[in-house]
Amino acid sequence: ANADALGVLASAGRSDPATLNEARKLTEDAVRNNPADPALRLVLADILEQQGLRANAIDCLRQFRRAAPEAKDIRVILALSDLFRLDGKQKEVDALIDEAVATAPTEPMVVRARMRHYADRGDFDKLIQLLNDYRKVNPEDLQTAHVGAAVLMQSGNAKHRARALEVFREVVRAAPGWVEARSALAFSLYLQGDLTSAVAEYRQALADNPNHVPALNDLAWILSTDRGEHEEALALANRGLGLDPNDIHLLDTRGVILREMGRNDEAKKDFEKLVELTATQPDRRAKALLQLARTCHRMKQLQEAARLLKQAREMDEKQSVFSEQERDEIAKLLTQCQRGQG
Repeated sequence: ANADALGVLASAGRSDPATLNEARKLTEDAVRNNPADPALRLVLADILEQQGLRANAIDCLRQFRRAAPEAKDIRVILALSDLFRLDGKQKEVDALIDEAVATAPTEPMVVRARMRHYADRGDFDKLIQLLNDYRKVNPEDLQTAHVGAAVLMQSGNAKHRARALEVFREVVRAAPGWVEARSALAFSLYLQGDLTSAVAEYRQALADNPNHVPALNDLAWILSTDRGEHEEALALANRGLGLDPNDIHLLDTRGVILREMGRNDEAKKDFEKLVELTATQPDRRAKALLQLARTCHRMKQLQEAARLLKQAREMDEKQSVFSEQERDEIAKLLTQCQRGQG
């Protein structure tokens, strides 16, 4: 099997553990037959990361680099830096980004990696300078402009976010049918508190592509949580899940909508499925457990809610998943469950 075909299979496995296991088996066989193929290594590392095996994913790419130190494959260098970033190992990330810049400084994927690196370090002024300089020389590279604007939105600075919105608008004007770019503009407007414009942009994105699952999810969330328009929100979420029944974001969104509508039994089923689908993703599983616990608490199923809350808290102690507000909520709900059972 070639790397492209295996990559497609691995993508299909994102919402199907059995398919992901099959993709891993086939990719491991392919790597054994052709250990010097970087594309196969990258597919295998991605699968291992999806399965929660980050150390194995890192080792997979390190083995390739040790076997061919002269290769300097940019894709492998940047994939390895991403894994170390997720693992919180900044020193290793710094070294790999420096290596990528020294190897191919003008390569778009390297420029995008530098932008993300600046954002991770909070160097947003440097990010803006890099973005502006690159845009002057490569105005046709909308993908890199899109990435730069997206990471710039991570800043809490009003000037930085204003520049990000400018770039998103430039990209959308240049490629009005690019749904991902319009959706990113919509989300940025939402973060800025411009709810009316955000909803309008999401509606336009769905007019351009009615089956764009992320836009369906985001608009459903906004209509329900910010406008209380639960019926339309539920219809959008149902449409999205009709396209991808195992999309974890949509399951979470629909579960929240159903709970707000008082349809707790249905919400519980969505959150139970979400817990099952996130079995290999500790951070997302912990969040799913909390959602399920909230629903059980609302249904007065206090013993089950307490058990779920304790599981979520144990995962947080290992992974540091929750915010302080969520930790306070867990403590409060546990106290209520214990009093209600007493």
